[in-house]
Amino acid sequence: MIKARWQLVSIVRATRFLLLKPPRGDPFWPALYHALDETQKAANDVMTRLYLHEKARMDYRDEYGEWPDQEQVESFPEYNQWSKKYALNSRILPMLYPQNRHVPSQGGGYTGGIWKRLRNDVMRGKASLPNIRWGRVPFKAASVLTKDKQLKVEERKGDLWWPLPLDEKILFPSKGWYWVRIATRNLDGSRKEVLARLMDGTYRCGDWELHWKERRKLLEIVVTYTQPADSEETPLARDRVLGIDLGVKQTVAALANSKYPVGQAALRETVSQLIETKLHIEGRRRELLRRLSRPDVRRGHGRKAKYRPIEHLDEKWKNFRKTWNHTLSRRIVDIAVRERCGVIQREDLTGELTDTQTFLGRNWPLHELWQMIDYKAKEAGIEVRKINPAYTSRRCSECGVIDDRFTFEYRATHGMPKFRCRACGWEADADFNAARNIANPKVEEEIKKERERQERKNRSFLEE
Repeated sequence: MIKARWQLVSIVRATRFLLLKPPRGDPFWPALYHALDETQKAANDVMTRLYLHEKARMDYRDEYGEWPDQEQVESFPEYNQWSKKYALNSRILPMLYPQNRHVPSQGGGYTGGIWKRLRNDVMRGKASLPNIRWGRVPFKAASVLTKDKQLKVEERKGDLWWPLPLDEKILFPSKGWYWVRIATRNLDGSRKEVLARLMDGTYRCGDWELHWKERRKLLEIVVTYTQPADSEETPLARDRVLGIDLGVKQTVAALANSKYPVGQAALRETVSQLIETKLHIEGRRRELLRRLSRPDVRRGHGRKAKYRPIEHLDEKWKNFRKTWNHTLSRRIVDIAVRERCGVIQREDLTGELTDTQTFLGRNWPLHELWQMIDYKAKEAGIEVRKINPAYTSRRCSECGVIDDRFTFEYRATHGMPKFRCRACGWEADADFNAARNIANPKVEEEIKKERERQERKNRSFLEE
């Protein structure tokens, strides 16, 4: 038995809050528009200077046959010139300014990263100079804290007001910051808990970013916070292993000697949520495509506007998959902690599995799911191991005999039947049987020995 350290290290996380539009007469909205204009001008000015600097270097190379040194070409404008020209706070400007002003083409910063990706196409004439659109650059600033290092949030008539210092150089009302309202009615339980712990000082609030949603005309604040180490210790056993199998019908978690799956209700809930959302999005997509294929729909001009609903639907599906991966990975780790498992074993599916062999379907970000399980298990003090998935779904988890006929193609053509061992007669759900095999710490060695035994038996039968 070991004492697994559950969140003994401080963890930095982030969460989102929707901001409500300020009431009429509030100075925040005009100041926000001014800051967005200033940020757009500064970003495009930096992009133009990046282009001129690179063009001067290429002109020097064409004339002298070699690349210039730092002294032979006018260096990129210094940071002080930008800070005097644009009224932006000390966190936005460094994000726009390249990290190396002598070689700004190396990238760095928001505009530097865009320029690094498109520099070759722009200089060859294959693309125009990138234009930073209004409101695309996120604002960054430090949160306003009280003397006790707690987040300064006030409650007024049932609404929560959050202070945002948009500009550090201009004296604004309310001691240099603006008060904005947080939309608390649409918060789920987890974000309400985070907000409460930010207000009472349990979580230490860090920097925030203000994101402008152009289509919906909404503002989102992305807040980073530090979750302190928890003094409680959860006893976990290193010899207790939780096996995770994605499965054909759903994700299954099992212990090596368990008669039933563990956490089946929580995992089944995620699958029903996935199927419901997938059917809704697929039906909506078919409806949109059917409308666009009508003969009376105008062709040619306006194509981008016509297909915008489909792009919005694709973005919604992408966001849902990421959220679903977070939910599933969290529930798997919570099951491991509840069952006192010090190890989580999963299949190493690199190059071994196609998307159609699981209930997830096509084009699912499996790598993202594995990464989330890995880092959440590490926070909980749980080790994650990968095993070879070969024969885990064909091996009987009760007696160890491998049924070569029980392949994925056999299951697909026979209506996904249960696994029934030909040797001992043990019968169970195929995904649960695979999860039990994965939970076995020595499953790879036992599969190898069983394969050798069956091969020797087959050779002796052929010789007779």
